[in-house]
Amino acid sequence: MIDRYAFWLSVVIGIGGWAYICGRRIPAAFHAGYRKELRRFRWLCTAATGAVIVSVISDALLTALRLPGAELSAESLLPIFSIAIEVACAAALVFPNSQHRAGSDVHSGPVENLNSARRRKRNKEWDR
Repeated sequence: MIDRYAFWLSVVIGIGGWAYICGRRIPAAFHAGYRKELRRFRWLCTAATGAVIVSVISDALLTALRLPGAELSAESLLPIFSIAIEVACAAALVFPNSQHRAGSDVHSGPVENLNSARRRKRNKEWDR
């Protein structure tokens, strides 16, 4: 039951977050009010992701509890592959740009370093 409720909770929170951000106008320039709206949206997305993770973990635990009693056969491979796909999709949800972030530390020269410094300064101002 926990996995079912966690899944539906994530769906409801996700739809709520989607409706919230779609109901807002995109400003011509970012301002403090829009920053607050984006933070609320990010928290809704984080809550929905957390509920999905709870659902995947509980599915994996329930499957793990059922498998020791079964023989390794074609019938037992389906739940194993199903859980593997669920875990992979949840990992992609939690770590969406891991390859991009890993390669972002590589600089192509002084211009890239200057742009990175400007970006860091802008992000510090944005977080205030």
